[in-house]
Formats: sequence, structure tokens, C-alpha cells
Amino acid sequence: MHGLSLKLFFQYLFQYPSLISTLLIAPCIGVVNQLSVPFVLKHLVNAIYQQNNLHHLIILFIFVWTISKLIIRLQVYYSAFQTPHLIALFRKKVIDYYLIQPTLINKTHQSMEIGKIANDLANTIERIWGLCVWNIIPNTLSFLIVLYQIAKINGTIMINLACYFFLQLILIGKAFSLIQKNASKHRASNMALLSTIHDTFKNPLNLIVYPSESYFDDSIRGDQLHESMCRQQLIHTVNHLRLKVDCLGVMMLVINFFILLKHRVSFDLGEMTFIALTSISMIEILWQLGHCATELNKEIGLFQKLSKYLVSIPRFPTKNVGIKHGSVIVNNLSFAYPNQSDVFNNTSFEIPGDTVTLIRSESGYGKTTLLYLMLGLLKPQKGSIHVDDLSLSHLNPPQIRQLINVVPQHTQILNRSIMDNLMIAKPKASMNELLHSLSLAKCDQFISTLHSGIHTNANQLSGGQKQQLSIARAFLKQSPIWVIDEGLTGVDLKTYSSIMHNVVNRRPFKSLIIMSHHQRDSRFATKIVDLNDCN
Repeated sequence: MHGLSLKLFFQYLFQYPSLISTLLIAPCIGVVNQLSVPFVLKHLVNAIYQQNNLHHLIILFIFVWTISKLIIRLQVYYSAFQTPHLIALFRKKVIDYYLIQPTLINKTHQSMEIGKIANDLANTIERIWGLCVWNIIPNTLSFLIVLYQIAKINGTIMINLACYFFLQLILIGKAFSLIQKNASKHRASNMALLSTIHDTFKNPLNLIVYPSESYFDDSIRGDQLHESMCRQQLIHTVNHLRLKVDCLGVMMLVINFFILLKHRVSFDLGEMTFIALTSISMIEILWQLGHCATELNKEIGLFQKLSKYLVSIPRFPTKNVGIKHGSVIVNNLSFAYPNQSDVFNNTSFEIPGDTVTLIRSESGYGKTTLLYLMLGLLKPQKGSIHVDDLSLSHLNPPQIRQLINVVPQHTQILNRSIMDNLMIAKPKASMNELLHSLSLAKCDQFISTLHSGIHTNANQLSGGQKQQLSIARAFLKQSPIWVIDEGLTGVDLKTYSSIMHNVVNRRPFKSLIIMSHHQRDSRFATKIVDLNDCN
């Protein structure tokens, strides 16, 4: 495990006192739960044999056992509130990492990749925490305490137990890779079976074209057989390993009982009871310890691969990037998608500052591609795009987000309220600011008709209403360059005119670029750029 990653892990851990107390207390209580019965029986048997008073011993045992159970429940209860926060921190590190990485539009499934990495890291941390706190540490402490107690009684039995543990670790270590391999095969076969069933039922016509009985016989039977075979292999591998460990445990017990019988004169009855009970219980404890140790080794290996996301990421400065005029210069721009003809070929044009510019062309002729090139979502094969004297290719993602305000055709809406979706642009906005931006985008007209008002889920809005909400978000965000990419196509003409008058007259920008092929947008433009004439 990388030293820096481990340091950051404990740095985050120390922010939650209840987790620290769980780390210290839970293993100790686990030892009490595991070893209280053998220790009590040892003294109980001696007390019965010597005809001593048992009341105090029984009361003490019940008291200690009850208190330990109560403490462990309280620790689980309190740590359950803190563990999700710790895991959320690690998820946030992955998100922070990707927020400063250049994102390319032609990198498919990147959103799924980010989500998977964030989940993998969070799950790995949770599994490492669970394995250490609830399994490995208490089992190791129990094993060491038993070894110490038995060493005081008989050193040979202690050596026998230690040898059994290390031999078991070797057996589990050798078989673990095979178990993981078979488990991966089983997961893959199970996913293939589920995918086949899904493909069968996702289209109702399949059930007409293929009668269910014959389709299952012909197509799904093979997947079912493969899944069953993989499951059997996994069960066989685990069972074969457990059989070896159990045989090793029987050998350990036979040796221990042989030593007990041979030296029974030197043992009292309580010690013999203690050795017998702990020898039997150690088989299960050491199996869990060996199994969890190999699991932990796998999780730490995964943690090392993901540890780059835990490195402290320097935040880029959020100060203004220094735009004075807001002019946009496209110089000798060339771009083509793979295996397709050129979208731009040495294209050049200039948009002066303090203008409303209409960039028009027919659908599919490069308006959205130009937007992606400006945002850094695509990289040109040649040429550059400047805002004033700043090359957009030299800006980092946070600076581009600060510089350009985008109103896309397909509004990105979260499955949350209208207010939550609005506050994406300005998380600390006051209610007056939110209502004012909604009014400028003419959202107040339809929000007043909603039962829950601004707290209505935004997914209930129509396409045009979502576009109006996108304009309201833009009013909240202080960016010198505005780009509306077919952003009001779903709005009726009267509402569109009112919104655009508010945008143009209030000028919350230094340059407004409207990308559209609609004639109605031209009446607000002070400059028109036809992409068909620029290539």
C-alpha cells in the first residue's frame, strides 16, 4: 500500500472519532466474545472440582458477557453513521480527480467508468475496514492470547497450534488464486445468462417470433449449463480446500489430545477443558483468519491500483481568467471525426467582443462540433480557438467552465427539484437570486401552476420548460461567454422572444453566441457567421 495513500486514509479516518473508537474497542470486545466461554469454563470446572462457591464466577461471567455485547452493538450503531461519510469522502476524491481531467466527447462510457471507479474505491475501503475491524484484528488477538495461555500450560501444544495456523495459511494461499479464477468465471457465466434472458424479453416481439419453450431450449439451455458448471467448479474448489484444512485440523486435535493424555497428571481439569475447547474453536477462528487475510491481500492490491485518486489534487485557481473584450477568434481550424470527411478545413472567422453572434448552418454541418471544440471536449487536428489572447487549448477544465456558459439543446436535468437543478450554477445563491433568474427565463409562469412550485421534480417538466430552466441557470452563472446551442427550440415564439429580450437587453455576458438554423434567431444577432461559407 502506498505510503501517501495510507497516510491520507488515516488522515480521513481521524476526522471521525467514533470510527477510531470502533477500531480500538471492537477487536477487544471481539476477543471477549470469542474467549469468554473457554476461560470461564476453565475456572468453573476447577471451582466445581474443588467445591468452591460458583455464584460470584457465574455473575461475573454474565455481567462481562452482557456488557461486551452491549458495547459492540453501540459501536456498530455509532460507526454506522460515520462509515458512509468516510466512504463518501473517497468517492468525492475520484470525482475531484476527474473534474480537472480533460474530458473528450468521443470517449464512450466515461461516465460509467467514473461511477465504477468511485464505487470500486468506496467498496474496497469498506471491505478493508470490515475485514480488519470485525475479523482479522479480533481473530489475531484471540489467537495470540490463546497461544500465550497455552504456552504457560504446555509449550508443545502451543507449537502445534502455531504450526497448524501457518500450514493452513499456506494451503489457503495456494488455493486462493484458483478460487478467485473460478469465482470470476462464475460471475461471467451468470452475467451471460442474465443478458440472454434480458435480450429475450426486452422486445415483446421475441415472444411471438420465438415460442418461449423452444427458445429457452435452444438458446438459454447452453448458458444455464455453463453457469451451473462454473458454480459446481467454484463449490468443488472451496470444498476441496476446506476438506484439506479440516484434515489438518483433525491432525492438530489428535496431537493435542495425545499430549493431554500423555501429560494428564501435570494438568488440572480446568486446563484440560481450556485446551480442548480452544483447540476446537481455533479451527474455525484460524480458518476465518486465513481466509480473511487472503481477501485482505486482494483488497490491498486493488487499493494500490486505485490509490492515485487519493493523492491530494491541487485545486486550480478560481480567479477570473482575465477576459476583457470577449472576442472569439477561430484560426485555421481543421477537424474530422475518425473515418469521416472533414467537418472543418482551415476554417477561420472572428467574433468581436460585446456582440450577439448567430452561427448558422444546416443540421449536421458543425455547429455542435464547434461548441465541443471550444469546450475542449474534442481536440482539433489543426488550428486554434482563442478568447481574446487566451488559447482555449491551454486552459484547464475549471477555467473553461468558468469562462463559457452553455445552454445546450438537450438540457441536463438531475432527478431532483427545480430549485436543486437551478442551484447547480450557484450553490450559495439566495432565494431572491433564484426567483429572479427564474423570472428572467419566464419560468415563473409555469412554476406558479405547479402544486409543489419550485420544489417540484424537474423531470416532470416538458422539454421546452427544461430549456427555460437551463436559461435560468445561465443567468445565475457569471461567465463572460454565452453559447446557446439550439437551446430554446422547444419554446413557443412569444416566450422565446420575451426570454431573448431579457438576455440581450441585460447583457450578463461579453459575447453571446447563438448556434441555430432557425430564422427567428437572426433578429437578435448583430453579426452572422455562416459555417457553410467559412469552409
